[in-house]
Amino acid sequence: MNKHYFKYAEKAIAHILSLPRKMLVEKRTGMAEGIHWGKVGNVVAYSDHGISRLMHELKGVNSAENETGSIAGIEMPYLKRETILAAARPIHEDSQSMVCLAKVARIFPKNPRFMDADLNGKKIRVRARSNKYYTKGMQITVRQIHGKLFETVGPLPKSKGKM
Repeated sequence: MNKHYFKYAEKAIAHILSLPRKMLVEKRTGMAEGIHWGKVGNVVAYSDHGISRLMHELKGVNSAENETGSIAGIEMPYLKRETILAAARPIHEDSQSMVCLAKVARIFPKNPRFMDADLNGKKIRVRARSNKYYTKGMQITVRQIHGKLFETVGPLPKSKGKM
């Protein structure tokens, strides 16, 4: 399968929406494999079209709450396509854990391998090859290693503060 077409991991989407993954699996059975979803390595991933179809399925097209971002009357503030696309960053074939966005909060000049970041309002520690190109407030892509320890995913910034 084309890993650039199926970009968004089902596990990450379930985590963002705070839904059981089994619910997404049930919704996926009504979608076309190869168009809406596919496997990248052993990770189930959705295409952009699949994300739209999934949101359509979850919101319930005939319900009155369709525009308010709720599922069966339960308010879901993250039930917006843009939120899912931003938070469920594109997956890589070799990654098995969830990849997400964080914002750099603090750089340690004396320890160039670590920095602090905010992930959905939580403070986390991020390990990087070098923190000299990162700036406070910069968006970074991270993957959880253990507990509150994360690592950066992807290449280093090309110059200070620019991805």
